[in-house]
Amino acid sequence: MKKSKLLLSLIAMLLSGFLFAQNAPTKEHFIITKNTSDIDVQKYADAANSGFINLDAYRFYDKRRVINFTGTDATIELYSAKEMQEKYGKIVPAETIMPGQAYKEITFSLTLDGKSFKPQLK
Repeated sequence: MKKSKLLLSLIAMLLSGFLFAQNAPTKEHFIITKNTSDIDVQKYADAANSGFINLDAYRFYDKRRVINFTGTDATIELYSAKEMQEKYGKIVPAETIMPGQAYKEITFSLTLDGKSFKPQLK
């Protein structure tokens, strides 16, 4: 009886922690800008926050990176990994582009379903 109550309590704590993490606010880690009014910035922000694209793989360590969206005048400005570390205590991901490291110039396009970005070489 005691063990089952302990087990139920443990399961309840784990589930509540998981649900809290799912509802935690997204930390700002990019800025989307546009010059025309016909672009739905929220759609781009939702795609960036979807988790379907690893923006850290395109993030510079010590400076912000601006990436254009194909066929639009919209851009996404990724905060630097160092800035994310200082602002939120985030560990610098291994895929971060370090100073002096080679990288490819790219653009992003929204996927057909609008839920993510697809990188394209310039």
